[in-house]
Amino acid sequence: MCSARCLIASLIFLLGSAAATCQAADIDPYLPDNSEMVLAVNVRQLFESPLIQKHFAEALRRYLETEPHWQELQKALPIDLTKDVSSMVLSGPTPPREGKGLAIVRGKFDVPKLQAAAAAYAGKQADALAIHKSGNRLIYQFKNSTAATFAAFLDDGTLALAPSREALDDAIARKDGKKQASLAKDLETLIADADARQTLWLVALATPELKREFGTSPQTQKLFANLVHLKGGLTLSDGAQLDFLIQTKDAKTAGEIRQFVEGIKSILSLAAMDSKENAPLLTKLLGAIKIASAKETVTIKGSVSKDEIEKSAAETKKP
Repeated sequence: MCSARCLIASLIFLLGSAAATCQAADIDPYLPDNSEMVLAVNVRQLFESPLIQKHFAEALRRYLETEPHWQELQKALPIDLTKDVSSMVLSGPTPPREGKGLAIVRGKFDVPKLQAAAAAYAGKQADALAIHKSGNRLIYQFKNSTAATFAAFLDDGTLALAPSREALDDAIARKDGKKQASLAKDLETLIADADARQTLWLVALATPELKREFGTSPQTQKLFANLVHLKGGLTLSDGAQLDFLIQTKDAKTAGEIRQFVEGIKSILSLAAMDSKENAPLLTKLLGAIKIASAKETVTIKGSVSKDEIEKSAAETKKP
């Protein structure tokens, strides 16, 4: 069965929220031209939300302590995710492809202190970290990492992470005014529709490569062939709400996708009941998800109030 950590990750993907009035998201100037997906996380809002602080802080802490890519970065650049970082934006092709993509981490960084820590680590672990220079900027190469292979501070408030030197150099060129962004118009439209006030929002184009990734059988190949795009987000406060949308090419596909998503929800619901830590609460959150299809769209919506969460949490504590 799925662990509590796995369930939380699944909920972060499935549970999204939209406010009554939408504050359009800005197009990040560092997004690579090959971007087909953008995931934005308001890290400060995530960790400060009462829901996370009261019920999931320990699970998130354990996840960060065991996540290998974050731990590898931490050895050289000891950034406190809960205090130093305000937001993150991940972008690139869908699905991810070797050497492509970019992560932008924004916050308040003591760059000289972090540079000194990285230099000390590289001196002791030359096989793990190499430091290069590009003009006045330092480039960090993490030799043991399969995710954020290269990193650089674009300024005191922006850290760029990329799986290749080429992708990182592209972000640096944008920072230095040597290159302008040129995103696909369809992706720009999706970003403009995103709500910047959400804790987490995701937009993704249904590329041929993504459809092939999903279509691992003749049935799923046919099912996902008519996907157009996905968009939605997550807002966490003392409760949680949902507004996620899957756009397809026709009503028949929308109905079939709805059934597919309902199947995923059922599997997660069974896993939630097996959770030793938060079974009633996770079951309540998943039970709030309502899936519907209309014309060419599938909507995944839900809302859980503070009172409902507290009631479910109280059931968790019962012997």
